[in-house]
This record gives sequence, structure tokens and C-alpha cells, in this order.
Amino acid sequence: MITSYELSCGCFDSKEKDGLRRKIFREHGVYHVQVFVSDNGMRVEWNSFRLLARARKDFNRKRKLTDPEIQTSIQNIQLRGGG
Repeated sequence: MITSYELSCGCFDSKEKDGLRRKIFREHGVYHVQVFVSDNGMRVEWNSFRLLARARKDFNRKRKLTDPEIQTSIQNIQLRGGG
């Protein structure tokens, strides 16, 4: 598990599983969690957190492209013409 110090130094953690690529990083004192579709690189979500514990929880929660929350995000992007 990546530490706060490593994130502060510009490191990031990225995982890919079941059609999703997840990334956690820190920028300007804020922790960010991004979720992309592995095949086409479409960004599905980008959440920001002040606390690393909350960012880690969000990072670990988004594991599958079939998760209902991820599917809803993809549908909303497609409705806006971004997919």
C-alpha cells in the first residue's frame, strides 16, 4: 500500500482489473482517485478527498466494470455525449 509520503513525493498507485484501471495520486495537498475503462481510456470517475483514508477506501471500492455505480457513471457520460 502506498504511503502518504510517497504520494507527496509524486508517486502514484495504479491497478487494473476486470476492465477498469484505477489510479490514486496526490496533487496540491488533495488525494485523487480516477477510474478509467481499460479498453478505450475513457475516464469514468474522478473523486477528490482531503483524507488519505477516504481516498484509499474509494480506490479499493471500485474494482469491477460491472459494478452498478460504475455502470451508472458510464451511462451518464454516454448521455452527455462523452462516450
